[in-house]
Amino acid sequence: MSEVSKRSRDWGLRLVLGLALLTRLAGPALASPAGKLIGTVKNAQGGVLAGATVSASSPALLGGGRTTRSGADGTFVFPDLEPGLYTVKVELEGFHGEELRGVRVSLSRTTAIFPELTAGELHEEITVTAEHPLVDPMQVAAGQVFTLEFLDRSSIGADDRSYLSIAGSAAGVAQSELTEDPQIFGSTGSENVYLIDGLDTTDPQTATFGTNFNFDAIKEISLSTAGFEAEYGRATGGVVNLITKSGGNDFSGTFDVRYRDNRFVEKGQHSDSEEGDGDNSFVLPAATLGGPLARDRIWFFTSAAYQRQQTTPSLSPITADFKGQDYLGKISWQIDPRWRAVFKGASSPATFTAFNAGPFVDPAAAATERQRSVLWQAESSGQLSDRLLWELQLGVHDRKVEDGPRSGDLQTPGVIDLDTQISSGNYTRVQSSSRHRTEAQTSLTSFVDGFGGSHEWKTGASYAALTLDALDNATGGALYTDQGGPFLYSVTPELPSQTYRGNLTGGYVQDAWRLLPALTLKLGLRYDRASYSNELHESVATLAAWQPRLGFAWDLTGDARTVLRGSYGKFMHPSALALPLYARLTFAPTTRYLACSQAVDSDLTDPEMLAAACQAFASARGGAVIQDPLHRDPYGFAFYDALSTSPNQVDPNLRPTVANEYTIGLQRQLGRRTSVELSYVNKATRNVLEDTCSENVPQPAADPGFENCHGLTVTNPAAARRDYRGLLLRFESREVDWLDVVASYAYSSSRGSVENPQISGPDFDVYPVHFANAYGYLSDDRRHRLKLKGFVKLPREVSVGFNAIYESPFDYSVLQNLEPPLYGTAFLEPRGSRRANSTSTLEIELRKGFRLAGLDVELIGTVENVLGTERPVAVCQFASGCTSADGDELALGDPIDFQPPRRYEVGFRMVF
Repeated sequence: MSEVSKRSRDWGLRLVLGLALLTRLAGPALASPAGKLIGTVKNAQGGVLAGATVSASSPALLGGGRTTRSGADGTFVFPDLEPGLYTVKVELEGFHGEELRGVRVSLSRTTAIFPELTAGELHEEITVTAEHPLVDPMQVAAGQVFTLEFLDRSSIGADDRSYLSIAGSAAGVAQSELTEDPQIFGSTGSENVYLIDGLDTTDPQTATFGTNFNFDAIKEISLSTAGFEAEYGRATGGVVNLITKSGGNDFSGTFDVRYRDNRFVEKGQHSDSEEGDGDNSFVLPAATLGGPLARDRIWFFTSAAYQRQQTTPSLSPITADFKGQDYLGKISWQIDPRWRAVFKGASSPATFTAFNAGPFVDPAAAATERQRSVLWQAESSGQLSDRLLWELQLGVHDRKVEDGPRSGDLQTPGVIDLDTQISSGNYTRVQSSSRHRTEAQTSLTSFVDGFGGSHEWKTGASYAALTLDALDNATGGALYTDQGGPFLYSVTPELPSQTYRGNLTGGYVQDAWRLLPALTLKLGLRYDRASYSNELHESVATLAAWQPRLGFAWDLTGDARTVLRGSYGKFMHPSALALPLYARLTFAPTTRYLACSQAVDSDLTDPEMLAAACQAFASARGGAVIQDPLHRDPYGFAFYDALSTSPNQVDPNLRPTVANEYTIGLQRQLGRRTSVELSYVNKATRNVLEDTCSENVPQPAADPGFENCHGLTVTNPAAARRDYRGLLLRFESREVDWLDVVASYAYSSSRGSVENPQISGPDFDVYPVHFANAYGYLSDDRRHRLKLKGFVKLPREVSVGFNAIYESPFDYSVLQNLEPPLYGTAFLEPRGSRRANSTSTLEIELRKGFRLAGLDVELIGTVENVLGTERPVAVCQFASGCTSADGDELALGDPIDFQPPRRYEVGFRMVF
């Protein structure tokens, strides 16, 4: 073990042992991520009132209500309230008491209220319906909060009932073309961090989302898209912070089922959904149950869901079949008035048969994937004093993914016809990976008055141990054919599973300094360090960065209705276990053989002369002739070359990917529950990790050509960068009880030279062919994005949810396939130099509620793509043209994929 790895391991062990000891000394406790409630108590003349008793209560609050007193300046704070609706009572001797109802506290946000007391007897209480403040007077980050009711009623159809889909609906956010993850302001889908009840569940290998949940188990989602504070790290994109439900003092639960099949999809101009063309069905039943084990002391919450989806792509001879389950169990325990504990377990097993189904895959080449995600989590928080809060979180997350032939045959080679692109014979890979994350994090928050104002100091540390057990083998090799005849045989010896490790350590300090009652400065500094080791326990890379975070929030009117905010921050992404996996030392070179009939002079007809010429061809290249494993060429295959004969390297001077980001924004509350916000975001991402021919390190070589490329090295190519500029306008309104709507418009530019999330794309392998024209518009670039999401409540318990999106024309590139020995593609024009067409969609969900045996029941009908538009969503990008799934020849810019036609879905929902 290298000295660096040993130090990381020892540091991590000391941290975990220290946390365990601290937990034992302090006593058990735990709380989920919270929101904050602040305020100033005033009299009718605007003067501040000290010593007022302020209490906050909510059904969401385990352990009963909280009570505090206003300070000398009339201010008060509840720093760690469970998100939900609160009733706030304010009492002071000699004044009428005031009760404010419906005060919403949101996850990772600050709600400000300004109770006004009038002189009179204490027992004469005045009840006020709160204005539902929407403007956070202390928030410096850009982002959005999605509340429970909004999540339920504005998520249209089963496909929209996931936290990834919800994150993708935020202002300016795009959906990744490569994964389900959101692309946030020019970052890839693998540069976010996913917090479940505050704990990081990001996949250790891919840095994408790591676990699923029954949608009805989600209580609230906070998405920070830019300028987030030092408390959050390991992301250059966004922070998805999700909290699950906890139960309550009353038993409650839900049962929800959604269904569709072939009959629910219309036949479109570019698709055929008639029955008999293949199975296309979906069913998703889900249930939750929560309640008290001991009132105000111990709550429980459970959920379960089962999903079955069968999909037959157009012209596909096979049907993809997904079966998945999601389970969750959670216990929340208020040990005493100061200490709380939460324990949670979750599991998401799934089987995905024929996941590679498509028009170019024969049944014999179908594959099956098996997945399993298990999460265990414990959280602890408590009050060490009235001004000192402590939190601790511990968690273990395991995820396993296995891919292989559906048939179970691991010996027969697969066949890919280079002319038709049809796969047959067998699926060509056997892959498995077990990904493990053990995480511990703790924080201490203190509230200090003086030193030029009031301060909320928060300091924290985290440690994560990551492991990856990975296997990647070929199923007997792969036989490629060209125009119906044998061409190239590729074989890779089998390897045993190997283990790769990583350690993530981080720490931060931040101060929310209320320099003036209307001015808050957020001053923070974060440090992250990621160290990775290969299967031989040797250090592969150590990535580290100091990240200053500075921001301000200025309450211009002093009533939390108009706030000017801005921020600067440096954000580091720690990469993932894909890095040491790529640089493994235990590797198997891939040997390639040419069919003898094509490797020698085509004029030869004498069998003996042809065989001799084939042997001479192989010998000249340093190899031999082997028999054709599929008996398609009687003369066998001649050795052509060997790939990956040396391990991939990692640049010893490798630096972490970082983004420098500036934001400025103004938010104004227009009415009781309406606000508008205008923000500008400028983000430059540098030190992007990508592999290239080793000859290009540290500087690109002068046209080495592929023949002179002796291995690949992960480095920070100077040309690898991304730049995002965006102007965002967001409107949010709950002004009337029957309408809840969020609308956004984004004018943006997303440019860069690389967006492959797994560090091993061909973008910069060979200079100059892969470097030329690489910088340009990225796949998430849309000049205009308009989103509208919400719901309307109508009489007779009818509600209508809606989701509408318009995106201006998408860009596409002009590419050229490179001929062997080169590979991949080259840009003939700057990336994204051309534009195709705009896209739009409208989704509507109609619900009719009624009472049945004391239960609230709803019948649900969903229509996706209401307007039935089938606009192209992808076009041919090759200058030489493309071939469609049904064999048609397509020219550059011709559509190759379209929006699906109008689709329906039905559902039934029961709530108690």
